[in-house]
Amino acid sequence: MPGSQLTSHLAPRTAWKFRAIGVTSIFVGLLTALLCEKVLVAERQETAQIKQDQLQRGPAYENEFQGRQTACVIISAMSDIELGVSAMLLLAAILLLRPHFLGVVLHRIYAFVQLLACVVMSAILMSLLSATPAGMMFYLGAIPGLILSIFPIGVLIMLRGVSNSRDC
Repeated sequence: MPGSQLTSHLAPRTAWKFRAIGVTSIFVGLLTALLCEKVLVAERQETAQIKQDQLQRGPAYENEFQGRQTACVIISAMSDIELGVSAMLLLAAILLLRPHFLGVVLHRIYAFVQLLACVVMSAILMSLLSATPAGMMFYLGAIPGLILSIFPIGVLIMLRGVSNSRDC
């Protein structure tokens, strides 16, 4: 398809930048997918443990398990979202390595979606921590979101001078 690939007149530095972002994105996407899968397996086991604990303790302790169930559902939902975002990152990395203009566009979309997910995840974790006995240290819930936001910010910085148009 003519015009769908970035033209061959890219500067060597830009071509190197695309390759570096693409390879790093594949690594980050695969690592994120692996971690999300591990979290989902752990949350399924936690859900089963909650049901078993409820059966052993009876209906008198129903409210005790509500917080654990809510945390399981929220963490599972965030892991599902992160799994989808990592799949989009892998697609963007493949397109950027080809080099295709959609790779740049998808990397920018990935960065904004990931940053939004980081903010939401930090808010949820801070809320969950504030409802525990360690509530005074609720700000620690922001640390995973801060760590996860490093790569998308780096991608936006690396791609700040690259045009989205087909004739880059």
